[in-house]
Amino acid sequence: MNNIITIKDLNKTYDKGRTHALKDINMDIKKGISISITGPSGSGKSSLLNMIGTLDTPDNGQVIIDGQDTSKIKHINVFRRSKVGFVFQLHNLIPTISARENIEMAMYGTGLSPETMKTRALDLLKMVDMENLAVQKPNILSGGERQRVAVARALANDPPIILADEPTGSLDTKNGELILNLLQHHQREMGATLIIVTHDPKIAQQTDESIEIVDGKIDLGTE
Repeated sequence: MNNIITIKDLNKTYDKGRTHALKDINMDIKKGISISITGPSGSGKSSLLNMIGTLDTPDNGQVIIDGQDTSKIKHINVFRRSKVGFVFQLHNLIPTISARENIEMAMYGTGLSPETMKTRALDLLKMVDMENLAVQKPNILSGGERQRVAVARALANDPPIILADEPTGSLDTKNGELILNLLQHHQREMGATLIIVTHDPKIAQQTDESIEIVDGKIDLGTE
């Protein structure tokens, strides 16, 4: 199995160097697997996910995605849109537009026509059992419904990498299981790589591999 992500000697500091969030991270992530990142609060889990998702840049070291060093990619937004889908703990939906339009936003810049984007968004909402609420804005939706829209948005461009930062952390057990099942189904059906940051050991047990990160350093675990 080929590696879709390779990280070499990655370091990241914040607060003008006073906080060393990531320390000499080296790891490979295979294509098509699910992997969980666990560890205490403040250990560097989300920082690592943001580096993988190109939402942040390292102080030094490399993040290589699908053979490309992300620090050398000129149009990083275009690259990110084609390679990565994000699901955040608090969904991060735009409150002033509908569920359908939130999903369409993820497809802007891909060259799809407005009608194609609308059709695709509705298909994705149907997949997460939300088609009847397509015109509703996020403030009308429940927490579980908003997170289902967020999952649909993350999958809008069929990304080979799905990043989920505590995607079930603000949900009850039933909705949390639904969100996890949706992510895992896409990962298996599309051969995508799913990376989940979680505090929940039950979720970690369901992924193919697990990484524990403590004080900015990681230990690779298996199954």
